Amino acid sequence: DADVFVALDERTARANAFGADLLISIHCNASEDGAGRGVMSFVLDDSRDALSARIAARENAASAAAAAELANALSRVIDRSTLGHAEELAALLQRASMASLRARYSDVPDLGVRRAGFYVLAGAIMPAVLYETSFISTALGEERLNSADYREKLADAIVNAVRAYKEGRGSNPPR
Repeated sequence: DADVFVALDERTARANAFGADLLISIHCNASEDGAGRGVMSFVLDDSRDALSARIAARENAASAAAAAELANALSRVIDRSTLGHAEELAALLQRASMASLRARYSDVPDLGVRRAGFYVLAGAIMPAVLYETSFISTALGEERLNSADYREKLADAIVNAVRAYKEGRGSNPPR
């Protein structure tokens, strides 16, 4: 209804309360050195990947160790079927993003699907993905995110990924 900040825990709580079929938390990425580029998606897991841990720590406003511990604890209780569906949605989101962006923005790297302990994904009872649209910490990323065309292509990618997921066009169709 409005452009307002919704706390991380509130996002998942709302999705659960509304009985959502999917949760896609949309973010703008940032890099410490200002050189980051690309689109990536995350699912909840106890990743040992240093980059994923740093991004999760920044998003969670916590240390990398705290993000890893959260993911480690949650990965022991997460429903593996739901996680599998989240991975499928994330893969579709990456493919749709590249298909949507490549015609006009061919230099956008596909950074793939990664796993990390994102607080916003914790507690979701549906497939949940954190989608990093671009790096706002670079001049080019900021310029593109300020472009209606670029944002429209990202929005199209999200819609196409959800549509493909719903139609079961991935390798793990929903039941």
